[in-house]
Amino acid sequence: MKPTCAWLLSVLLFVSPVFAQTQFGEGDFKFDAKHRVNAHGDEYNSLAKSSDGQRLFTGTEKGDIIVWNITANRLERTLHQPSPIHYVVALSDPRELIAVGSNHVKPQNALVRKWNVETGTFVDLTGIDADSYPSALATDIDARLIAVTTETGNVVVWDFRSNKQLAQWKINGVPMAAALLGRDVYVAMVDQESPVRMGRGAIVKLNVDDQSQPPAEFMRGNRYWNSLNSSSDRRLLSATYQAGFHGDQGLLIDPVAKQAVGNFEASASLWLDASKLMLFTWMDPFEIIEVSANAQPKSIRKFEQFESDTPGRAFALSGQVINADNSKVWASYSKGPGLLEFDLTTNKIKTLLGGPSGAYAVSVVTQDGQTGELLTGGGDGYVRLWNLADFSVLKEYKVAGPGHYVSDAQLVPGSRRAVVKVDRLRGPEEQPGPGEIVHLDLENGQQKKLFDLYSWRAQIAIVNNQIVYPEGDRIKFRNLDSSQVARELRVNGFIGATALSANKRWLAVFDEKT
Repeated sequence: MKPTCAWLLSVLLFVSPVFAQTQFGEGDFKFDAKHRVNAHGDEYNSLAKSSDGQRLFTGTEKGDIIVWNITANRLERTLHQPSPIHYVVALSDPRELIAVGSNHVKPQNALVRKWNVETGTFVDLTGIDADSYPSALATDIDARLIAVTTETGNVVVWDFRSNKQLAQWKINGVPMAAALLGRDVYVAMVDQESPVRMGRGAIVKLNVDDQSQPPAEFMRGNRYWNSLNSSSDRRLLSATYQAGFHGDQGLLIDPVAKQAVGNFEASASLWLDASKLMLFTWMDPFEIIEVSANAQPKSIRKFEQFESDTPGRAFALSGQVINADNSKVWASYSKGPGLLEFDLTTNKIKTLLGGPSGAYAVSVVTQDGQTGELLTGGGDGYVRLWNLADFSVLKEYKVAGPGHYVSDAQLVPGSRRAVVKVDRLRGPEEQPGPGEIVHLDLENGQQKKLFDLYSWRAQIAIVNNQIVYPEGDRIKFRNLDSSQVARELRVNGFIGATALSANKRWLAVFDEKT
């Protein structure tokens, strides 16, 4: 699962001075990350289970591989790489795994590393550009292959027994997910010229034994791919994606016919066997469906909300595996972070590992890009104020209680005040509830609830001591001190997201048709 949509650890981006006077429409803007702050803790980015079912492997943003012994129910050991780990897969030897990742800023130090978890020794597989960002990892145990893609369009395949590189391609797109079916590599990508726009992408098929054959493209459409997984018999692919503001969607794909044969709604999916698929929300497993190439998927089991063993819990699913008898699921989370065990017979959650949460919101007030203040809000419920010059923490306050997180945090220019949005963690089938908009005094930590915001995707902005936010088909301006709505603007359509210009004069609105 991607660490994406959002690592949400704070990354500060500076616009290169050469573009400071560039007029709109002239050339491309280049953003170079200059500093990375672990603002609210670690992230658990990926999860795999050893081939003998005895161990779990979790890759973290700090570069750790956490080895959890299932049988002994304890942490067995921790291994470390010099850059963040975004993907892990287990190999046929139960002692071995592949860990892949890189830094988000230069030097990126991209690594594809094969580990023996018992000896702590490793081999680095060559062929990937060290100055790149890996975007997907796939394996086929029977074929003894692994494939890694990078955001620059490279696809590399190795034999994981011999560690030998077998194939390499450069595709015209940004790979987002990958799957291996025998000697065929399937890569879900978005178009190179516009990787951040949802709705411009396709799946391409590559063959390890015939690199001269051009990529076979199919499934082009309005999709921003999240994952791609093959069934155990290699007959079907399950894919999850986003399409506009319609939420997380899924497809069952016949790779031979190169067409969809069914659909579902889920953030992630996990094959239980060749005909059963477990579906996940952004937090929990919620349903098992029966699938075939000839009929629409059929629900065969739905789970009620799971009971957690802690008042607050990890969220933002990043990996999922299941045991041999389909009675327990383990899942990793990038926000929390956490490694959780789901007992499917008792509907209870057991926390195996936990830690400080990742950041979920950021705002900055600066005049020169070098000095000023940075505000972050995290899944741990804290808001932290940072000195932009040296990234030291100036203030921190707890604003969200158990079961809640800070989803937005905006500094009020010219004052030591902030406006914070606090949202509640939802269960798998719960509808989004209202978020609380809170005024925070950054000098003394005093907090005052201002109002409820019912559009859960909405982000707030501060303009001239007014809170600007979308609600339904309207943009509202609410006075910061009086909490009264001063005015509102109506848009022809439901507003999904907004973005404020740097000079605070323009507000971009993305409606349901954008």
